Amino acid sequence: MNKYILVIGSVFLFCNLFIQAEDAPQSSIVDLAQAAESGNKAAVQSLYQKAVYGNAAAQNIIGYYIDTGTCGFDRNPQMAAEWYRRSAEQGIATAQWNLALCYEYGKGVDKDLVKARLWYSQAELRGYIKARERLEQLGMQSTSGKSEITPSQLITKTIQDTAASTKQAASDFWDKNGVEIKQSAEKIGQNMSDFYKRNQTQIETTTISILGAYLGHELTKDTPSHEPLPATAQDK
Repeated sequence: MNKYILVIGSVFLFCNLFIQAEDAPQSSIVDLAQAAESGNKAAVQSLYQKAVYGNAAAQNIIGYYIDTGTCGFDRNPQMAAEWYRRSAEQGIATAQWNLALCYEYGKGVDKDLVKARLWYSQAELRGYIKARERLEQLGMQSTSGKSEITPSQLITKTIQDTAASTKQAASDFWDKNGVEIKQSAEKIGQNMSDFYKRNQTQIETTTISILGAYLGHELTKDTPSHEPLPATAQDK
């Protein structure tokens, strides 16, 4: 019982922290960021915690710190791009701008101008003026004009990229673990063979008994009843 109480309590605490992180006012995030950039380690930790629990603004800020190697974080372009992505998908315009830059220059992700345009366009739709200017500098149409890349082309490109990465991941996994998987399969097969050899007589006897019982049931279930039929008024 105590174990279940502990689990329920942990879940409740997690949900409470998640709600607090989600509901954190933007002003408090800005205050924390200012404190963090002034060397306040507690503020950095608080921002990181909020980012982990899903606060989009905090995710973008943590991504920036990791991207620039500031506020105690080591530079890690891949991790920075991931934090930007989490924030961008929740609609933070500056994160969408940052993620677009990652795709344009290949920082932490594979260089992809199609995805760069997508995220610049998303940032522009949310009023981020720099995104519109960047689209124009790249010779791309902003969302206020005619699109050079249709949604269907973008979807196709995304599907192709995902399929290629999935195929590569599967190939890498097999290259890394193929020998071990094959050995495990052979071991399982050998164990099954050994088990059958040790218990062959018992297995065959049990199988015959079950089969006999089943066939006996099938042969008798449709046998006509010899119980006399009810008499009718015309019977003598």
